[in-house]
Amino acid sequence: MLLGMMKKQGADFANPFTLQHYLYLPSEETAQSAASELRGLGYEVEVRRSASAKPNDPFPWLALSTEGTLIDETAIDERRVQFEGLAAKYGGDYDGWEAAVPR
Repeated sequence: MLLGMMKKQGADFANPFTLQHYLYLPSEETAQSAASELRGLGYEVEVRRSASAKPNDPFPWLALSTEGTLIDETAIDERRVQFEGLAAKYGGDYDGWEAAVPR
């Protein structure tokens, strides 16, 4: 659905996009461990406290992963499976991805 909206906004899927993936984790340690795995897969990763973290938040740490890649439904599905697997492994939550539509 999101890819369809991007196409309506003029996205050219023949060119790479910069994607950001939001993986929220329960501790700095788990965020760093997930980040290490993601870096090994070629992602740039920034680990930080979540901007929206509140007291008693179960996932106060963010491993924000960035990649430049061509995208289509298959690529997005593969990323979703990958990040949901890491979320399950480290007790976190994958909150999806975003990409700016180049003009």
